[in-house]
Order: sequence, then C-alpha cells, then structure tokens
Amino acid sequence: PLRAAEAVWRGTPQDLERAAVILADASKKYEGPDTRARLAADFGWVAELGWTEARQAPYADKLTPRALWHWGLVLYRMGALEEAVVAFTRAEEAGALPAERIACAQGKAQALEELGRFDAAEAVLTRALAEAPDNADLRFARVRVLAKSGDAAQARRRQRRLARPRC
Repeated sequence: PLRAAEAVWRGTPQDLERAAVILADASKKYEGPDTRARLAADFGWVAELGWTEARQAPYADKLTPRALWHWGLVLYRMGALEEAVVAFTRAEEAGALPAERIACAQGKAQALEELGRFDAAEAVLTRALAEAPDNADLRFARVRVLAKSGDAAQARRRQRRLARPRC
C-alpha cells in the first residue's frame, strides 16, 4: 500500500490512476471468506483517500475510463459496493471503449446484485448485451440475477436459450 499511498499523495490524475492499478493488482492476491475485511484493513485508508481525491475537482473530469474502472474494482473488492457502482458508472460516462464498457457493466451489475438491486443489475446487463450479444459471461450473469430476483420462470427461459447452440 505504500507505493499506492505515495502515488495518491503526489496527486496528479496519472498518479491517481497508478494508485488504482497498484491497489487492484494487490487486491487480486487476497482470497478467502474474510477477503473484504483483510483488504479494508490493509488498503482501506489508501483506497478511501485515493477515491476521495479522484471524485473531487480538479481530478473528477481528468481520470481515464481505465482509471475509474480500476477504482471500481478496488472498491468492489473491499466491499464498498455503492462507491463501486459510482466508479463504474463514471468510467462508462467518461467514454470507455466497448471492451471497457462491458467490463464496467459486469462490475457494476455484480455490485448492484450484491446490494439486492436486481432490477438495476438486470438493466445494466441488458444494455451491455445489446452491445455484446454473444458474451456468455453477460448472458449467464443476467440469468443469475433473474433467478436471484425471484423470477425463476424468466431465468429458466433465458437459460434454455443460452443452452441452445447458435447457428
């Protein structure tokens, strides 16, 4: 976290992006049932400081979609789900490229799903599927969200469509 903290303290948009990448890479190494608690304990203060800086002027409009996606990923992995949704949304709004928009949609939908906002998660996935209709991850995520939302009949219909080979 020290390299990330140094980047945050330097405070340029490029340094805030570097901090997000460092934290995202470091967070990949954490696994297990207490992952979010361990991440928050080890990196929480740096992530909070960095994300606070990233949200405020003069940085708010200068961060790249990639930087915002990385912040969303870090916040999601730490369990700051509402803030992750904000970061992923800002990345989409900042002009993310198609592949980046899909990654943002996946992260945003997953955070919304964990927040119990199934309708919003499905809407995000549906928009992403309009852009990438053959993306199996998005299709299965939508089925999962529908099933969790209690719409088992719709989930089964979509699952059957997923199982059919496309010609």
